[in-house]
Amino acid sequence: MDDGGTDDESWMTVMDREGIWLVGSPDEQLDYIVGMLGDCHLVDDANRIDRLGAGPLETLMLFGHEDELWDRIEHLARTDPKFRRALASVWGYRSPRFDDRARLLEELGEPTGPGRS
Repeated sequence: MDDGGTDDESWMTVMDREGIWLVGSPDEQLDYIVGMLGDCHLVDDANRIDRLGAGPLETLMLFGHEDELWDRIEHLARTDPKFRRALASVWGYRSPRFDDRARLLEELGEPTGPGRS
């Protein structure tokens, strides 16, 4: 699936083009993100998966919902490779579960950060 994006495209443009200005409860927002990931192919859509992680998923966490969603986030990371990849794209160093997220991704063998394979 070609997401039509470019490397220099702004996050706001991507979010607007993708229609992912999220509304609703934190659970509904996470459901929407998971649904968008479900439409992606793990390899062919890797860039789009990364942008969903670094965009709306990270925003959801930075707006203080990571603690309340942590059980779902951990379950999804353990069972869904596309969600795990998106989660690895979340930097969110100031999020409440940053250390837990880093440990989980390390345990699952998911590389994080720039230049990952």
